[in-house]
This record gives sequence, structure tokens and C-alpha cells, in this order.
Amino acid sequence: WQESHCDLDVGLMLAFTHLQAGLTVRNLTTPEFGEGNERFELKRQVRAGLAVLGTSPGWIQALTIAADADITRTATPFGDVRHIALGGELWLAKRRVGVRGGVAPNTIGERRTTTSTGVSVKTFAGIYVDAARTFGSDQTIRGWSTSGRITF
Repeated sequence: WQESHCDLDVGLMLAFTHLQAGLTVRNLTTPEFGEGNERFELKRQVRAGLAVLGTSPGWIQALTIAADADITRTATPFGDVRHIALGGELWLAKRRVGVRGGVAPNTIGERRTTTSTGVSVKTFAGIYVDAARTFGSDQTIRGWSTSGRITF
């Protein structure tokens, strides 16, 4: 049994010199799969955020402080979640190395909090290697990741 459905995620960002605000909506069309007791629906998810950005010619070339929050509740195998998050990011070494960290508690039911750390390294012009680790009592977002990224 396999099904395919089309869906849409949309985002909006307002960017100013030292301030950014954003809104994302995932699963806009709320696609459904299966029938009867096996029916599964991808519920719409909405998240909003705000970031304050600063730059300097000194040792720290860029600093970002950001906060974001789920507007909607999301069902997971570990229970419903609605996260808020606060974090920061520093760029050093002529913007070749970025370090970040943050905290994200779940605001529904038992307080499950995670902490995250990460690093980005610019290897060549516009090519980055990223690594991150999220740990804590909230199993819904705990884990690690690595990725390559190309910017232009």
C-alpha cells in the first residue's frame, strides 16, 4: 500500500538591517493517507520567529540572538508538543567559523527541555560543513546532524 499526495510548505520573512521576522506554515494542504482506522493526516504546523543581528569588525564578526515558537500543537509518538526556543550564533575568524547554542522547552504537559550546540566551518568559497547536537529530556527533537551547504 503506497500513496502519494502533493503538499505545500510556505514561509514569509521580513528582513531589515538588524532585525528579521519570519513565519512558516508546513503541510498547508493537510494531506491524508489511507482509509478507515489506518487513515493518517499530516496536520498543519505554524511557527513564528524573531532575530536581532549585529556585526563588528572585531574578533566576533557577527552575532545573532533569536527566538521562535510553535503556534500550533503537533502530535508525536511521545505526546503532543509545542516548542519555544531561544538561541544565539557567533561568527568568528573572518566569518569562516560559526558556533551556536540554544534551549527549547516543550510548553505542553510535562516540561521537557532540550539544549543544542552546533558549529559551521567554511571550507571553500561558499561551501560549509555543519554539525549539530541536540540533547535533553524531549525525545521529539533530540539527536545530531551533519550536513554540507553551498551558498551563493
